[in-house]
Order: sequence, then structure tokens, then C-alpha cells
Amino acid sequence: MGHADVISTARPYRGARRGLFRDANGAVTVEFIIWIPVLLVILAFTADACLMYLIQADMWNVARDTARRMSTGQFTTNAAAQTYAGGQMLYPSKTYTITATGAGQTGVDKVIDMTLPISQAGVFGVLATFGSFTGATLEAKVTMRSEK
Repeated sequence: MGHADVISTARPYRGARRGLFRDANGAVTVEFIIWIPVLLVILAFTADACLMYLIQADMWNVARDTARRMSTGQFTTNAAAQTYAGGQMLYPSKTYTITATGAGQTGVDKVIDMTLPISQAGVFGVLATFGSFTGATLEAKVTMRSEK
């Protein structure tokens, strides 16, 4: 074995390592794989926040409508007002807490109070995680003067 053979076999991968670190093939794919979970979490958070605002607006609309119907004398009992409000919700399968006071009474303010835990207001569960730790709720409370 000659001197040239020893030098060529001492570091057979020396040139291959330099080329490996300079080669950029697949870098975009790797960056995409790294960033896609972050983008999906942002998208899920946005969808959950939009649904939360939609449910909040629906709660206000139903509470306002129910309080108005109570103030005009359409509901004579609080239970009837609560049943009506629960049936008018956009997502009736969620567990709202609905409290009605003053139905069927003259000279008394009509009050509808609706609450929903934030943990039930999302689709993907991003806000549900936040809501389960904090116990935060969505709330709509409407008070109307009696018209009858």
C-alpha cells in the first residue's frame, strides 16, 4: 500500500460533509413542517374567537327579545320565558344558564340573565382550554321596564 492510498482513505467523507451543509434542497419543506402547527393553532384560535362572538351576539339578541316579550305581557311565568329563550338560541345544545325574573308582575322590571361557560363556546377547543382554567363565562343581561 502506497502513501497515496493512505491519504485518500483517511477522510473519505470530508467533501461530502461540506456539500451537505451547503445544499438547500428541502429547506422549504422543513420550514413548512415546522411552521404549519403554529399556523393551525392561530387558525383554530381565530375560528373559536369568531364563534364566541357569534354566540355572545346571539345571547344578547335572544335576551333582548325575551325581555321585550315579558314586558309586553306575552309571558306570564318566568319558566315560560326561560323555555322560550332556550329554544331561540342559535346553538340550543349548549348548556346555557337562563334566569328570568318579573314575568307576569305589574310594575316590576323584567330581567333576563343568560350565561355560558367559555369552555363550551369553541369548535376546536383552543378557548375551551383557557376557559376551563379561568372559569370565564359569556354573559348577557337585559332589563326592561314593564309596559303593562
